[in-house]
Amino acid sequence: MIAGPLSLLLHLFASLCFLGIIWYVQLISYPQMRNVDPHDWNAYEASHTKRSFWIIAPLFVAETLGTFGVSIYYWNSMSNLILINAAMYTIAYGFTFGVHLQLHRLLGTGHQQKWIEQLISKNWWRTIA
Repeated sequence: MIAGPLSLLLHLFASLCFLGIIWYVQLISYPQMRNVDPHDWNAYEASHTKRSFWIIAPLFVAETLGTFGVSIYYWNSMSNLILINAAMYTIAYGFTFGVHLQLHRLLGTGHQQKWIEQLISKNWWRTIA
């Protein structure tokens, strides 16, 4: 059956893309927010959010489909790895939807250094996962 190998390839592709993106975000993108002039902040954050969406959203869908596909097709042969993967996926997206989206919404209302610092410090959980 071709669905199993395709799920695995889709999952690996999306996960590797996210691996590069999350390290870029953690080491470059989020820290650079410290240097944005508060007067330019609203335009910067709106542009950052809009542009990021078109890269992140399709990869999120691909990784989600890949994760479910791999879980279904490879459960019998790799159940421990699948459980670890599911835990990392849950941590990463739990922080994304539970913490980071809210911080980005707050930052969308105006520049606050404390929110930028929270974004950077709390992003380590996603980076590790």
